[in-house]
Amino acid sequence: MVALTTSCINDDGTIDIIREDVKTYIKYEDGSMHRNGYEVVNHTKTQCRKRKLILTPSAKKYIQMVLDRNNELGIADGDYIFLNKDGNRIHNHAVNNVLRRLNGVRNEKDAFVITAKPSGNHAIRKTCISELHDSMLLSDDTIKTLQGTKTFRQLKNVTFIR
Repeated sequence: MVALTTSCINDDGTIDIIREDVKTYIKYEDGSMHRNGYEVVNHTKTQCRKRKLILTPSAKKYIQMVLDRNNELGIADGDYIFLNKDGNRIHNHAVNNVLRRLNGVRNEKDAFVITAKPSGNHAIRKTCISELHDSMLLSDDTIKTLQGTKTFRQLKNVTFIR
């Protein structure tokens, strides 16, 4: 989500998933590694590489709201859609922090105390995929495409959104 740009949005109502936000690290002489930021890379971590997803009317509405707000505030970071108040592209960590705050989680060690709602991006993604699978409305191949992988495995111990 944080690597999405307006150029990813297509006229046919779809959006291309072609990039991802990754953590960057610096390696010190003593061999220790420390995170020193984030960067967008022109590939995704999945085997399918590029995905085209249909934007729902709600998704279109919310993306337009974000773009209108960015314009209203006069902020921009290249072509990126999701920006912070200073106009810089937000990172995955920032999105997860907001989701966890909304769910009442204050730090990583408490992330598993929630039972009613997913606590971050990964949990929400797993819940979506599991709900699609359990609904039996889509084939496993279609779910694989949405998931962005070539293999499908049943996700267990998932907290469902109700």
